[in-house]
Amino acid sequence: MPVLAERTKIKSEWNISATNEEGGFRGNMRGSGKNAEINIDDNAYDLVSASTRIFIQPYLPTPSPKAKEFLKKLKAYKNLPDNWDGDEGVPPEENNIRKAASFILETDELDLPFYFIAPGSGRLHSILEKELPVYKRIMPSDLPQQLLIYRAVHQYWKDEKTWPVVQLGPGIFTVNCTEEWYEWEENYYPFLKKGIEWLMEAYKQPLQFAFASLRYIDVIQVNEYGGMEDGWGEFINRHFNFSYSNFFNTRGSQKEIKVNQVFELQDGASLQLQISDGKRNNEPALIWQTALLKKQPFSAEQLILWTNEAHTINSQLFKEMVKPETYASFSRKN
Repeated sequence: MPVLAERTKIKSEWNISATNEEGGFRGNMRGSGKNAEINIDDNAYDLVSASTRIFIQPYLPTPSPKAKEFLKKLKAYKNLPDNWDGDEGVPPEENNIRKAASFILETDELDLPFYFIAPGSGRLHSILEKELPVYKRIMPSDLPQQLLIYRAVHQYWKDEKTWPVVQLGPGIFTVNCTEEWYEWEENYYPFLKKGIEWLMEAYKQPLQFAFASLRYIDVIQVNEYGGMEDGWGEFINRHFNFSYSNFFNTRGSQKEIKVNQVFELQDGASLQLQISDGKRNNEPALIWQTALLKKQPFSAEQLILWTNEAHTINSQLFKEMVKPETYASFSRKN
């Protein structure tokens, strides 16, 4: 939503019908009766129909004190001089400032947290491209800003489809890899810490993170583990310490499966377990995800410590979820 809403939609509580009386209407109306919808394309207009006059103004959100503080700082960025950061930084363009203001208001209206604001200088891009030179934008540049909140927009790869990959978007920073590259102590954890250090270096100020998640996605190809002629329930019962059965007439064979469980831990974190069907190399596969999620303010140091603790829980959980013979098969494959 732009800083000043450009379009407002209302539902009329009156039965508005055409008359011979003159009236002003700028925009468009569809439907009729109590469900008539009126779209407003100008700052304001009034509609005269019979004896009813409706005056409409665009919706202007009331920012919270935190949002007002950020908007004030954002406005001041217009006056930044060239080379304001000592690294050849240029002042933000007017259009980018408007987009940032829209993002602040959208985030504020949704009661989503934000903790800092800083002018972008392209420094993070310069830092990332030294080690991850392949850049890709994965979202169209003309998408409305409100659709991109907490969604990855930019990717940085070591090489074409060579893991790991760092992803960035409004309010989100992720580090992703696959099993070919993953080893917690040797690869992933050091690289994750380096990624957080890059963020700190780019913004040159202490950052707070509002939400953290460590997610593992594992896949086993069904045909390599005895197939599933007896159905998904039997396959899961055979390989996992998890029972799944339907004690009713399903009136057919099961084609898909998706099971989702969420547990609240003592420290307030959430443990999420998902099991679903899928494909790998065009062969049927079972996909299961284990994730630790924690919503709280984190400093960079606290975030690094939390990810290591979350890894310990996820690692133990992985061993406990699968049957001993199935778990042993993973080691034989490696």
